[in-house]
Amino acid sequence: MTDQPYICPECSRAFAWGRDDDSPIAVAACDETCAENAFWKLTGHMEAEHPQVGHLCPRRSDGAPASFAKRRDWWLKRQDEQRSCSYCGSMHPDDLFAAINAGAELVPTDKDYKLYVRNGDARQEEFYFQHFTAEQQLRFIDLYNKKRLKLAFPGHFYRLPFFAQAA
Repeated sequence: MTDQPYICPECSRAFAWGRDDDSPIAVAACDETCAENAFWKLTGHMEAEHPQVGHLCPRRSDGAPASFAKRRDWWLKRQDEQRSCSYCGSMHPDDLFAAINAGAELVPTDKDYKLYVRNGDARQEEFYFQHFTAEQQLRFIDLYNKKRLKLAFPGHFYRLPFFAQAA
């Protein structure tokens, strides 16, 4: 848990941790155990005030519980201006490309659906390839083929991203 508030990506309303006037919003979205949870306050707010906003996280098909089946997801904006998916925590694809352009190191995994991004402060963030559009997949492959990705040890993917294939 973090003490940082959750900010609505649509109207910039902030939701703080702890029981307060926004607690009924969290209870309506989840249950009484969520009354102090800033994330659930924001979730309830998004469902009530911005029901048409958002996307369906492509990772939901990985066995999401029934309680999440009808929820929309959105891009949470952190204090460092990076965005992450409200469902899976993935970086936003545009933020991934910005990090690549800034020289961030990409850390391969043994999975064909994700990688880690290591910025200068040694913090690692996850990126799930399912968030790419078809055009972004092609852009990523082009950067890889042109050796414009800074890949951490061993310098190549253990497994290629699910949308790529060896030449």
